[in-house]
Amino acid sequence: MQIKNLRSIDLEELDKYREEKNDFVIFGAGSHGYIASNALESLKINVKYIFDNSKQRIGKQIKNIEIVRPNNKSVNLDMPVLIASVYPEAMYDQLINLGFKNIFLCDLLYDYYLSKTPTFVHEESGILKSTQDIKREVDLYNLEIRRFKFQATNNNLEIKSLDLVVTERCTLKCQDCSNLMQYYTRPKNADMDNLINSLTNLLDNVDRINEYRIIGGEPFIHRELDKLLSFLMETKNFLRIVVYTNATIMPKDSTLNLLKDLNAFIDISNYGDLSRNFKSLTKELEKKNIDYSAKELKWTDSGRILEKPHSSQDYVKKLFKNCCTRDVFTIMHGKLYHCPFSANLAELIDYKNKDRDFINLISEKEKINREKLSNFFFNKSYLEACFLCNGRDYSTPYIPVAKQTQKPLNIPKFN
Repeated sequence: MQIKNLRSIDLEELDKYREEKNDFVIFGAGSHGYIASNALESLKINVKYIFDNSKQRIGKQIKNIEIVRPNNKSVNLDMPVLIASVYPEAMYDQLINLGFKNIFLCDLLYDYYLSKTPTFVHEESGILKSTQDIKREVDLYNLEIRRFKFQATNNNLEIKSLDLVVTERCTLKCQDCSNLMQYYTRPKNADMDNLINSLTNLLDNVDRINEYRIIGGEPFIHRELDKLLSFLMETKNFLRIVVYTNATIMPKDSTLNLLKDLNAFIDISNYGDLSRNFKSLTKELEKKNIDYSAKELKWTDSGRILEKPHSSQDYVKKLFKNCCTRDVFTIMHGKLYHCPFSANLAELIDYKNKDRDFINLISEKEKINREKLSNFFFNKSYLEACFLCNGRDYSTPYIPVAKQTQKPLNIPKFN
């Protein structure tokens, strides 16, 4: 997709469509579908349909708007369509192939909506999302658009988000963890000096990392987490720090103070009784005025190593193109990966051509440059790890959340 063929809709055009009483279509029934529908509603613009490719969403409604497939025969191809997703490439291609002519991005609409609606809460399928949640979703959307613009102009190297894996250890034993923690028999913490050196070498070659995501395992297990947070305090080229936790461990007071000073955001996976310190943690976060969200979660069948690898490269390319985590770049034990799945898979097993899936930020320091990183970020059509992944897109079925296992799962053996 060439980003120049996909443009943002501005307020003047929105006013024109409203005056002509044109109905809109929103493509995307996830978080951005809710945001876009509320934004258009605030401008008194009617939404006729919401498109989605997920079988599990078709036939349902958002704000009394029917969710249908993009190839629904009752939809006029001249209707304006807003792409409400952080993965616009596949959606744009699909709409063009179906014959739609008026396709737009939502970034200017979102900016206007946020400027006029400073405090609000959305209810998404019974899940309340905070103002900070919505702002974060909008930021990530806008950053994704800028990422495509970089591909077209080649003058700025930004990373939308970067996962910093601080530990493989976890307090829970979820058998379907999408980061493959359930396969580790001897999980270990990251060497913080190694992680900081890796990050330093990357920062020397990029313009900006917009969101650091500190993940595990359970990040608050690591006793040297403060060292990483103190390092991040000294860096300037980032927008936000997010820590993902299952609310089983109470962080140290020094950690909480650093998180407050960093204006960090705590993303809590609320697993009910399993999240045994949920009340204590949220109380302390509120006391220190640290932003957080505590959403109920939906899990997809993405957390397993396939027993039989995919055989078709074309299928794997499609899997990668539609994957919602294909560019959740990850640093783990000195290496830079495209996603947490590939990072953990490479730690767990040897698989064919796995060295193509990462850049060694320590041993290859002298070879790292903007061109090498740009090729790695933007010119991959698939990962070798994709052959062993079930995929993570709109067609991946939902599964029970946080189902526990008593012991690590066996890693499949390959011929």
